[in-house]
Amino acid sequence: MNNRLKLLYLMLGLLFFTTQIFSQDKAKWQSLFNGKNFDGWTARGKTVWTVKNGVLTGSGGVGHIYADPVLTDCEIKGMFKVSENGNSGLYFRCNPPAENPDGYPRGFEAQIDNHAKAHTGWLWKPGTPTAEAAALITKDNEWFSMRVKVLGDHIQIGVNERLMTDYHDAEYKKGFIAIQGHNPGMTIEAKDLFFRDLSEKSRFGTYYQQKKTLFEALPDEDDEIIFLGNSITDGGAWAEIFNNLHIKNRGIGGDVTDGVLHRLSEVTRSKPAKIFIMIGVNDLARGQSVQYITDNYAEILRRITQDSPQTKVYIESVLPVNPAFSRFSNHLNKSAEIIRLNENLKRLAKESNARYVDLYSHFLNPENKMDASYTNDGLHLTGAGYLLWKSLIEKYIAE
Repeated sequence: MNNRLKLLYLMLGLLFFTTQIFSQDKAKWQSLFNGKNFDGWTARGKTVWTVKNGVLTGSGGVGHIYADPVLTDCEIKGMFKVSENGNSGLYFRCNPPAENPDGYPRGFEAQIDNHAKAHTGWLWKPGTPTAEAAALITKDNEWFSMRVKVLGDHIQIGVNERLMTDYHDAEYKKGFIAIQGHNPGMTIEAKDLFFRDLSEKSRFGTYYQQKKTLFEALPDEDDEIIFLGNSITDGGAWAEIFNNLHIKNRGIGGDVTDGVLHRLSEVTRSKPAKIFIMIGVNDLARGQSVQYITDNYAEILRRITQDSPQTKVYIESVLPVNPAFSRFSNHLNKSAEIIRLNENLKRLAKESNARYVDLYSHFLNPENKMDASYTNDGLHLTGAGYLLWKSLIEKYIAE
């Protein structure tokens, strides 16, 4: 890979991380704090906690207050304010130490401290500054927002809607959310506290989890040709269509670009010869922007190149839809967005040394909608549609 391409991937990767912490993930936000009392919270240690006017306040010494949910992958957001020379933290995947439940939690901490070298926005582990924040942008006695996202070993901390820390650490897997009170004489205030469960089942559903675990359990083979995508890919009997047992169907009904990223390590594990990918229409149906999907595609390409550099990648255009059908209304009203997305994918393929495969234009009727000869619901394909698809890519399968 030449230096120019490496630089492109680095820039795209940074853009991806910057946008992802404030992503449009559809997992539901849930309240951590009702603003009235301590329902759903357990206090430990010497800190005295009070609730007034919708604000949770801690003062008086070292202690921690734990929220009830036990979480693995999650996102947390809230507003915080610390007094002069105060020290606090937003903990996640943390647990009280068994030998001293009133002691410092064992888990990750997003630091809140406007004076220490390892200041607000740093990632800490017990007693140890672990990952540096990009800048200190908070002040004592001023409210600021903090947002934490943890997926697998990937941890991101944002302050005032800016990504401050981006780090990988797998030491702590599961635990509570907690807020720290620290030195006597200081106060920590918190309000508008929310979380969302980003576990695999919560984010992507039971069918996704069923298929992903099956794919992970299947043995790898040499020279695999992967078909990667959503239900449109999932519906194709590809090995039979091409009479080629090297072809592996890695389509999952309902999948989105975030889902592909979440399971991509299984796809690249075998170092496949080729990957044919079509994904994005479900993202559009869920309200994701064309740019969001494009950024995710860029990260998918970066990851494939990093993990399996010899793999040839074929980006297949998103297919047209036909709003004359009514079942998938959130999908079938996205014709304009599909056109823009395909333009972005064509450009991205050129920049990343992938091949763009135009399927879209071949499925159109004279009104520039999905030809009803190839669909019975305006979105998915009938047998005739899959055979047309075959005719458009069989030369790439053979090359």
